[in-house]
Amino acid sequence: MESVTTVLLVDDHALVRAGVAQLIEMNPAFRVVGEAGSGRDGVAMALELEPDVVLVDLNMPEMSGVETISLMRDQGVEARFVMLTVSDNERDVVAALRAGAHGYLLKDMEPEELCLNLQKVVQGTAVLSVPVTGNLAPALAR
Repeated sequence: MESVTTVLLVDDHALVRAGVAQLIEMNPAFRVVGEAGSGRDGVAMALELEPDVVLVDLNMPEMSGVETISLMRDQGVEARFVMLTVSDNERDVVAALRAGAHGYLLKDMEPEELCLNLQKVVQGTAVLSVPVTGNLAPALAR
């Protein structure tokens, strides 16, 4: 039997968490093991649950997604980290990748793209939403 990829969601919007969780749970290859409404709660849950993937919102009160990922890595969380956000700002993308994100996905993607991208991340491929790559190329050229 194939192993199931466990996912932790960290987003300050309960409605977004519920929708993303429902979408992920439709794919039998994934199981949502936890949902956190803040970065601090997300770090505690990641340490306890040891998920394979942590999906993190960028803009959250108190602790940003970048800070959340950095703290998780500092605390020894060995998950694959994916930023799920509305921001395609090159500074945000670069900050997330430097913090240790293995992916940077925009919330306006098609629903079926989410699990496809998560699968790629689990397999070791970095994933970026198409608009993000377009914004990142000029930043790297500078």
